[in-house]
Amino acid sequence: MKVFGFGIVCFISICTLAQSPEGVTPQEAGQQLVKRLGGTLKEKLSTDGPIAAIAFCSEQAQALTVETAANSGYALSRVTDRPRNVANRANESEMKLIQVVQADLAAGQIKPSYSMGEVTYLPLVTKPLCLNCHGAQLIPELEARIRELYPEDQATGYKVDQLRGLVKVAPAE
Repeated sequence: MKVFGFGIVCFISICTLAQSPEGVTPQEAGQQLVKRLGGTLKEKLSTDGPIAAIAFCSEQAQALTVETAANSGYALSRVTDRPRNVANRANESEMKLIQVVQADLAAGQIKPSYSMGEVTYLPLVTKPLCLNCHGAQLIPELEARIRELYPEDQATGYKVDQLRGLVKVAPAE
């Protein structure tokens, strides 16, 4: 494992300082997406409950991601090793990065961002609020709705302070 970890660390350059033409750094663009999606989900959960929050994710999260990306000058997405939406499955190199970030998190040394080439990744670590839809104990109606919307869901069973995935910030094409 040490050889693998060393190799991947050599492959990854940490914390890029590049900026988009609009003057927004990759880290800022990723944080904007996290705040926007997280704020909307928090509001939906508190006012309408978890079933409405799942509906929001299914119907509107991608549009908010695209809109936030257009405003930032970057291509934004989310990737994970345990996707709810299969379109968010990490590729092979991202899976290796997820292993590195998980090891850093376990060691208490997680970084605010990680980079591979020109692409920056921000860790998404579960908070108590996340467990409403991603925890081990879901209300039956929510569990049924998740299965209906996401038949291949793998995004449950999390605990607080586990890596849920990464926000991917790439140069706009």
